[in-house]
Amino acid sequence: MRFAVLALFTHAVLILGGTALFAATSLGQATVQDPGAHGFSEILYEFTSAAANNGSGFEGLGDGTGPWNIATGIVMLL
Repeated sequence: MRFAVLALFTHAVLILGGTALFAATSLGQATVQDPGAHGFSEILYEFTSAAANNGSGFEGLGDGTGPWNIATGIVMLL
C-alpha cells in the first residue's frame, strides 16, 4: 500500500514540480506563445503528457529546446 501511494504522489510531484519550475522561470516563459492561463495550461499539459509517456503537446509551445527536452526526458524516465 505504501508503494502504491508513493507511486501516485511521485506522478503528481513530477507533473506539478516541472510545471512550477517552467512557469516561474524564463525557461518556460520564453517559449510560451500566449501568456496567461493558456500559456500555463500549455506547460501543464506538456509535463502531464511526458509523465504519461504519450508525447503529445499543445501547438504553439516552443518545446523543442534543450531545457524542455532534458526536463521532459527526466520526467519520462522517472
